This record gives sequence, structure tokens and C-alpha cells, in this order.
Amino acid sequence: METNRQRFKRLGMEDDVDTVMDTNGDQVCEICNDRIEKNLSPTNPACEGQWCEEAVELWLDEPTEEEVE
Repeated sequence: METNRQRFKRLGMEDDVDTVMDTNGDQVCEICNDRIEKNLSPTNPACEGQWCEEAVELWLDEPTEEEVE
């Protein structure tokens, strides 16, 4: 099974944080919310992108949801 990282390479896309967030940000945010422990303040509950890099790395290693032809 192909990972998201392998798919990006196959498509000739960069797998940097900005590119991944621009193309698959919702999926990365789901992984971040589910798997990364955060200490968010009740007065400022927004993550402000603090864990994007870690979440992107997790997402890139996930099996791709796209069908390979």
C-alpha cells in the first residue's frame, strides 16, 4: 500500500509542511486532533499551527486514501 509521502513523490510534489497543509490540511488537522497531545489554554484554545510539522510527518506516513491506477 502506498503512503501519502510516496504519493507526493510519485506526483512530483514537495512534501513540505506548507504544500501538505495547502493540499490536505483538513486530513492533517484530524490527525493532529486525534494523536498529538496539546496543552491549549482555555483562554486561547487555538493551536496557531504549533503542531503542524509533527502532524504532517504523521500524515505523510499514513496509507494514502487515493486509489493508485
